[in-house]
Amino acid sequence: MMAASDTLKATGCNIICHGDRARAAVSRDAELIPRGKYLVEGPGHCGACHTPRGVAQQEKAYDDSDPAFLSGAMIDGWFAPSLRNSAIPAEELKDLLQKGRSKHSAITGPMAEVVTQSTQYLTNNDLNAVTAYLLSLNHRGSSPTQKNPVSSSAQHPENKAGKILYFRYCSTCHGVEGKGTDDNVPSLVNNASVEAEDPANVIKVIAFGAETPVTEGNIPYKMPAYHDELSAHEMRDIVNYIRGEWSVNQHPVEQKEIDEIIKKGH
Repeated sequence: MMAASDTLKATGCNIICHGDRARAAVSRDAELIPRGKYLVEGPGHCGACHTPRGVAQQEKAYDDSDPAFLSGAMIDGWFAPSLRNSAIPAEELKDLLQKGRSKHSAITGPMAEVVTQSTQYLTNNDLNAVTAYLLSLNHRGSSPTQKNPVSSSAQHPENKAGKILYFRYCSTCHGVEGKGTDDNVPSLVNNASVEAEDPANVIKVIAFGAETPVTEGNIPYKMPAYHDELSAHEMRDIVNYIRGEWSVNQHPVEQKEIDEIIKKGH
């Protein structure tokens, strides 16, 4: 049985040890961030897709001194989400860059080719550096967006049709609560595409399906396309249900938006 003095010593040791580990982590990130900044702004040219463009198609910013840098942009009909306020934990962000999927998330669209052809070959140290740098942007510029799931009843009128369709076509994989399955089906909660103001990614994935990147040691996962099985208004109802349940303050999608995307194709 420990004496009170021993308990205090043990508690003090734990505080010191935790403090040492925290300081070591900060020191490690301080060393990694400059390397990550170089890779993201330079050879990685991440801003080419993730930074909005002006009227002459120029990137609106080229480094993190401007809050527009990596704040999200449309590219080839897909929305490249903001990298400035990520809710993804460091290890999962690293997995996305290396494997194309993580415990709760997955990559598809144009970024899948980037992972297949480029980021999966980064060294472990460079993956840590890029991750540390991107997460350091959470504390700069605009404030983090709300990351808690909000009930559709608080944002949109009750969407019974969308809910029924979601339960019929989506819930088997993504779950009733939209949390997916670990290391397999991505979560719709805290999902950058679901939370994006532009609904293009969600519409495209439902309409044309999705496939995770081809990476070493990882079999790509596929989601089926539904544009031949669901009507445009049914897809609209599903999109609005998903965005109403697991995003904040997003406008309801109109059927013409679905029609336009399907007309343009994948």
